[in-house]
Amino acid sequence: MNRPSWRLAMLSLALLVTIVLLIQSYQSNSLENQPSLSAVELTQQKRTMVGGYSLIDRKQADELAPIASFALSEFVASEAASTASFSVVPAQVENKEVTPIVLSAQRQVVAGMNYKLTIGLMKNNICVGGFKVTVWKQLSGELRATQWGDILKCDEIEEEFAEVLNALKVQKVMEGENQDAKPDQ
Repeated sequence: MNRPSWRLAMLSLALLVTIVLLIQSYQSNSLENQPSLSAVELTQQKRTMVGGYSLIDRKQADELAPIASFALSEFVASEAASTASFSVVPAQVENKEVTPIVLSAQRQVVAGMNYKLTIGLMKNNICVGGFKVTVWKQLSGELRATQWGDILKCDEIEEEFAEVLNALKVQKVMEGENQDAKPDQ
């Protein structure tokens, strides 16, 4: 390689490195300067990719209610329930004595939809335990539990999902106040 081409190669390499560093600096600053995003949301924003799982907003909980109920029924009937440190029987689920609360949810578009759920179980508004599960909603609408995750104790649930549980308590209070209100005449 003669001297002018070597200099040109070195200048090109230096320019390329400078551009890469500027792009990385810009991307880092643009994510860090978004005041409305929490650390969890920033992490999720960086990790979201086409075909991967994405978080489901708590405002979309209506979509998850039948899936959570299905998961609870399947859990009670599964071998996973036998390893749990808490006891829930099918009659309690059927009578709605034990109800599922979706603590976190993600979805993935497949031939249908995969839902990764963390579900807390409540009996008379008191935690009895929880579990993680992946549910596949087929294109036909049929649901199938495809993977059982960790069994959760109440202290784990209360520690990790305190903010969600508090929001649910406030929501129940607000719903109770709305039911007690009498219409103006």
